[in-house]
Amino acid sequence: MGTLDDYLQLLGNEQRRQLLQALLGSEGPVTVDPGDPAAHARLYHIHLPKLESAGLVDWNRRGGTVVRGPAFDDIVPLLEAIEGMTEGSESGTTGGGGESEAANGEDGQAAADKEDETDDA
Repeated sequence: MGTLDDYLQLLGNEQRRQLLQALLGSEGPVTVDPGDPAAHARLYHIHLPKLESAGLVDWNRRGGTVVRGPAFDDIVPLLEAIEGMTEGSESGTTGGGGESEAANGEDGQAAADKEDETDDA
């Protein structure tokens, strides 16, 4: 079981958050294929290993699928809270202090990935 700070750090990345939210809405495996080669590399080399290490996902590398890990239930309340906060942002509002889509652009993602890489050092 991770700490609240551990989970918040993991949920601070949009790509990880989207994957975990997809698992929240699914009872079975989720296929992992971001399409974009750069996003694919980040997912396979940074994000999935971190989520798997935290016990949040079980990752079938060969099949390219992810299922809920043994610690997934620990973050369900956080995922539900985030989902509630971001529902308004889908219609163009930020609602509840959420970030706008512009704030999550490629430059923001690159900065988040760089931060993740320094966390591992």
